[in-house]
Amino acid sequence: MKPYERSAFWRFFGVYFGSVGALILLAGHFYYHERYEALLGQMHFELIDYARAYKMGDASYHSTTVTHRQVDINRSIAIDNLSLKQTQIIKFIPHEEGYLRLQMNRDRFDTALGHLRMHIYLIQLFLLLLFGVLSAWLAHSAINPLRDTISRLDAFSKDLIHDLNTPITAILLNVTLLRSTPSNTRALERIETNAKRIMNLHENLATLLHERPFTNTTITPCPLIEELMATYRLLYPTLQFALTCKGIARPLNADALHQIISALLSNACRYNKEGGSVVIVYDGKELLVRDTGVGIAQSERVFERHFSEQGSSGLGLHIVKRLCDAMNISLTVTSKVDAGTTVRLTFN
Repeated sequence: MKPYERSAFWRFFGVYFGSVGALILLAGHFYYHERYEALLGQMHFELIDYARAYKMGDASYHSTTVTHRQVDINRSIAIDNLSLKQTQIIKFIPHEEGYLRLQMNRDRFDTALGHLRMHIYLIQLFLLLLFGVLSAWLAHSAINPLRDTISRLDAFSKDLIHDLNTPITAILLNVTLLRSTPSNTRALERIETNAKRIMNLHENLATLLHERPFTNTTITPCPLIEELMATYRLLYPTLQFALTCKGIARPLNADALHQIISALLSNACRYNKEGGSVVIVYDGKELLVRDTGVGIAQSERVFERHFSEQGSSGLGLHIVKRLCDAMNISLTVTSKVDAGTTVRLTFN
């Protein structure tokens, strides 16, 4: 467990188990005193029964462990009197001119109390162990939502860091171009565009985090693709880029589509061969991004978080998949090692 999970676990466990444990111990205490009074009442009844048999001349009292003697006491004694001495239980019963002093050995009473204590201790121990295990299970279950939330926040942060890389790189590149050619208005436009992308990035990532549907508008992807290809031409001057794009508009989220194509272009360029090519084809129904790079051996796993065969973070295509799902775009990848990769987006 991580420190925050451990802290939450022990807090929940302590509160729940402490409360239940206190109730178990309190219930055992009251049960002991209730049974104690019941045992004492049983001893009391035996003494009274002995006195009744004695007064009625019933010989059965001779078979009991109770003994008696007549005593003269000048003061009045409560009828419900009963005394527990160190080794005996004593009761006084009015008889003739005085009192009948009844006494019995308290060994049987003490033995019964000992069994009662052991019985209560064992039950309490069993219940404490049972509720200890239950408390641990409940505490572990209770921190699962916390663990899931932290995991989603962690993933969100990694996605944010990953997706900020491309527009920041583009801004730095265009700043370099501006320094060399101050009149380069195209570089200024790119800086402004990518700065806006950074401003809008949090909205798309927040949408993914809360699993809300994207707000789509009818757009033509071609200008967006051309803009991105221009950026990557500058970043990868040794690669050959080709674009075939039909100006067919579709209901899409422009910022999300920008992130998708940017991520696909980034992979196609980064893992391409020296002098290789990157081709994008859009016909209104599908969008293909094809490269002549190193390829992927396990193309069926490319959308898994953190999966990578090239030592990268493994977040790029995972983000792409989530964005495509949010816009109801089907996404497939076909690849052959040392031959290249084709990513196909099908607009439903």
